[in-house]
Amino acid sequence: MSSSRPFAAKKPASRIRMDAASRKQSILDAALHHFSTRGYEASRIDDIAADAGLSKGGFYAHFASKDEVFQALLARSLAIPTLDVSALIEHSASARELSERLIKVLYAPLSKPGLMAVSKLLLTEGHRLPELVERWRQSMLNSLYTQIAGLLGAAVAKGICRDSVACREPWLVIAPLAYLVTQRLAHGTSVQPSLRRAQRLHVEMLSELLEPVR
Repeated sequence: MSSSRPFAAKKPASRIRMDAASRKQSILDAALHHFSTRGYEASRIDDIAADAGLSKGGFYAHFASKDEVFQALLARSLAIPTLDVSALIEHSASARELSERLIKVLYAPLSKPGLMAVSKLLLTEGHRLPELVERWRQSMLNSLYTQIAGLLGAAVAKGICRDSVACREPWLVIAPLAYLVTQRLAHGTSVQPSLRRAQRLHVEMLSELLEPVR
């Protein structure tokens, strides 16, 4: 598999025996390759199945439709991290430390192979499946906002953070990350800050918002 195409599907020369979970991952890899190169509408289930080493019937043994595959790709690559609120609070003695730990967790998914490819699909093909994308947004993003609100509320109660606008509008906490991903999709990395620098600046911004007034 070429490093320039981390989501490209492998084409086995013969059928390979796999467990169900591995087979589903092969289907998702093949689907991501076809969706990214041909577009969602032009991608055929027959071709996705063939690249995954399956018959069309074998595909349907794991997924009912292309829509279901698209949803599974979102869940696999754009899954929202689960925040361990107790651990984050326990190991943070200041707003700065809490910001560093939280931002580290939020940026961790950027290392996932295929993340940018799936993010681009969400932007370019999401309008074809508005109900599916809305369900993903409601279940995933709203869950993250609730977790962040709970974390910051606990931090305020502990006295390490002040009750700032970030506590009341938790979407603001991830806004710089969403902007970074969108800009990289549109312009690549040449004119954007490095991931490390972006993460450091995000920590500085959030810690300034949360630092208690002395």
